[in-house]
Amino acid sequence: MISEQKLIEFEEKGVLQTLNYLGEQFKQGFSFEFFQTDNFKPEKIVWMGMGGSALAADIISSYFQKELKVPVIVWNTLSYPEFINENDLVVVSSYSGNTQESIDFYYQAMKSQRHIFGLTSGGKLEELFKENRTPFHKIDINLNPSGQPRMGVGFGMGFLLKILLSFKLINQLEVEKDIDQLEMEDFKTKGLVDFESEEVIKASEVLKDKVAVILSSPTLTGLAHFFQNQLNETAKQMACYYFFPELNHHLLEGLSGKQQKSNLGILLVREDDEKVNKRIDLTKNLLDKLGIKYYEIQLQDETRLKRLLRGISLAQHLSLTLSDYYQVDPLGIPQVDWFKENLS
Repeated sequence: MISEQKLIEFEEKGVLQTLNYLGEQFKQGFSFEFFQTDNFKPEKIVWMGMGGSALAADIISSYFQKELKVPVIVWNTLSYPEFINENDLVVVSSYSGNTQESIDFYYQAMKSQRHIFGLTSGGKLEELFKENRTPFHKIDINLNPSGQPRMGVGFGMGFLLKILLSFKLINQLEVEKDIDQLEMEDFKTKGLVDFESEEVIKASEVLKDKVAVILSSPTLTGLAHFFQNQLNETAKQMACYYFFPELNHHLLEGLSGKQQKSNLGILLVREDDEKVNKRIDLTKNLLDKLGIKYYEIQLQDETRLKRLLRGISLAQHLSLTLSDYYQVDPLGIPQVDWFKENLS
């Protein structure tokens, strides 16, 4: 259970407000005023972002992998890929607008005269987008009082879904129905999860003082990545993630080492999926046999989008709960800041 003192601190720093704004962030990102000047329809979408600015595309592309009519590629490395051509859409995302890798990537994309959209809250990229008349969506920072990019993932999720729907690159009816239902909900006063949730409490007990290993359904790979990111940055806890069925072809042997029983805490994040249910259940049997502690989170909300947002909220509340346990600053990222200062 998180301490009352920490809750007061979270409120003072805008963290509690941000948690409740997740659905509103999604709506604001989805409000992007999309327009086309020609008959362009992308053959693929390349989303460039670093850290928290790449998470949204990873979450959406894995969650809707069965429905997507073109690939969505998350690009978060230094090179500009040769495979991008005039038939592709490039999205350059940087929450701050000052991420050097994203700025460099944008220059490369402009040099090649690609189709480009942007997502940012301001900074150098906003100046460049305006200067070059690049269509972009400006993030409303009032919906993220914490100021942390990783807690603003809702903006990018809504933005990418708006693009996919506008280009008719995803199943229209199902997604639009989910969005219509989200539009009717008020997330501002009550979030999808709270710190007293049984899932948050039990998951934190399993992960305390362990290396956190997140195992997920294939459609929740991006969400598992989000759990890892939140645990790393917010709780300052080492975490990694794997997904079914791929993990069953190698990870099971790694789990069998004698040292793992005391070192690992496993978090299973799943949806009901008949193709992988048996694989997940057999893996749970093996974990029981090996004596490795795990906790299972099963997303079961009435609509797919709400399930996904709830999973994100769970990751945020879990990492904040663990930050209280470890007595660390959940907002500061001194190691990353040190690295960036020495890199420049």
